[in-house]
Amino acid sequence: NAFMATSLYLERRNAENMSDDMKELFLSGDFRRRGFSKVEYIKLFSLAKRRQLKAGEVLMREGQQNTKMYFVVGGTADAKSGKRRLASIGDAKFIGEMSFLDVLSDEGVASAKSTADVVVGDEGATVYEWDFSTLQGYLDDQHEVKNAFSAYISYDLREKLRDTNIKMIQ
Repeated sequence: NAFMATSLYLERRNAENMSDDMKELFLSGDFRRRGFSKVEYIKLFSLAKRRQLKAGEVLMREGQQNTKMYFVVGGTADAKSGKRRLASIGDAKFIGEMSFLDVLSDEGVASAKSTADVVVGDEGATVYEWDFSTLQGYLDDQHEVKNAFSAYISYDLREKLRDTNIKMIQ
């Protein structure tokens, strides 16, 4: 019991003392509004790698297996099909979330194929990168976090679809 109490105390202390950039992301992103506690949020991002990406770097290839999901915190990436630009993905948006939903729905990583090429924009990008198997392993044991994360992904996809529909109408 003492070990568990100490562990919970340390998790809570780490969450309360998160860095300014993580605090800003928690507040300006939709993590808090989507049901994440600070402890859950810090744990989720502790599983990710923060990466600085160069312009033109390819994150995904259309039709190829995808094993990573990204959350953009700076810069942009373009989703393309052939030479046609489908969307620009910017701050506080996920990349690879549709493939990850395939994994969560028990279709497995083998079914997680990219529906488009995703290429980092001209100014580069800063992202958090999760490996599907690591993220799934964590979420399988954290049902509330899994529900909040799924809700955030659904929200993100809805926003992207709405933006695409508006562009098509214009």
